[in-house]
Amino acid sequence: MKKPSVPPLASVQSPASAALKNSCSKFLSGDGAKRWPTLYRELAEYCEQNDVDADYYGRGKFLNDFEEEMAKTLGFEAAVFMPSGTMAQLIALRIWCDRAENKKVAFHPNSHLEVNEFHAYSELHNLKADLIGNPQTTVFASDLKSTDAACALLELPQRRCGGYLPTWDELEEIKAEARRKNMKLHLDGARLWESQPYYGRPVSEICRGFDSVYISFYKGLNAITGAMLLGSQDFIDEARIWLRRHGGNLYQLHPYVVSAKRMWERKQDRFQVYRGKCLALDKGLAEHAPSLKFRVSPPRATLMHLQAPMSAEKFRHFRDEIAKTKGFWLGGLIDDLKTDDGSHQSYLEIDVGESTLRVSDSEFFEIFAQLQKEVIS
Repeated sequence: MKKPSVPPLASVQSPASAALKNSCSKFLSGDGAKRWPTLYRELAEYCEQNDVDADYYGRGKFLNDFEEEMAKTLGFEAAVFMPSGTMAQLIALRIWCDRAENKKVAFHPNSHLEVNEFHAYSELHNLKADLIGNPQTTVFASDLKSTDAACALLELPQRRCGGYLPTWDELEEIKAEARRKNMKLHLDGARLWESQPYYGRPVSEICRGFDSVYISFYKGLNAITGAMLLGSQDFIDEARIWLRRHGGNLYQLHPYVVSAKRMWERKQDRFQVYRGKCLALDKGLAEHAPSLKFRVSPPRATLMHLQAPMSAEKFRHFRDEIAKTKGFWLGGLIDDLKTDDGSHQSYLEIDVGESTLRVSDSEFFEIFAQLQKEVIS
């Protein structure tokens, strides 16, 4: 039996890269490197200030109140906290396929399910994938017309396409087409918060028309880990059974839940500010480094891919030199892009956060003007 290889786009840093990142004082993405002793002290203080009780096997006032709060925020009847999004999405798809007595699910060819999870949907649940949508953009309503899947999964934004989002009208057409086909529609909302400013609508309105939604707490919200699955009450009741079957109903979850709740309270209103930074960087890039570009311009999500005409290996070397000489970490995920003409193209993933705001636009453009010189040389 052939041993599976590590997923090519898994953002797993080598020990050397992690050490280099931790030596830096400035960060282009996210909120910077976690300082664990400081973080744990902050969580302990939060527990004391909010009288946080411990949960046991998914039951506890603090945990269950948080689930109810998120369900209300996103416009659903119920929610369940889970250790990982991988688990949450497999459970959602399994439930919808079982109810339809149809093992087929439709999703984008660059979906996390297809690229990063060793085909867990097939190996664990015997589900069959119908890969739909343009690999360079996203899924549209027209892509749903030809599939006979029980459920379609839509990722907002499409991460591996540089943060691509359908327009509001296109999103509404997708929802309408799913209803017309009596097909369940599941939202991979790992970066839902990063998408919300583009639509300029409450997250509950974005989620309206989806039958189930998964959200992440460790990506844009920067919690330690954790996810939540949302849907109707009977759907979540069944999801809790599958959570136990998956081994995800842990004895205690509260360290993760406390981190998730605290970071959601801190960051839920910050993504509009992040979007402003994205637009400013995009506007200035053409003037200061015209050989570089964002794959989606102007950016729609606050997650962006900066594309450069060089190999990923050369891009990583540049990143490491900037880290050593300037103490500035550009990012962990740099990968090659496939091109029709075979030219070298690569991208740097930028997930705008608090640390990004602390970098001036002039400093950003100075570094990428320097990168452009590397392209020309």
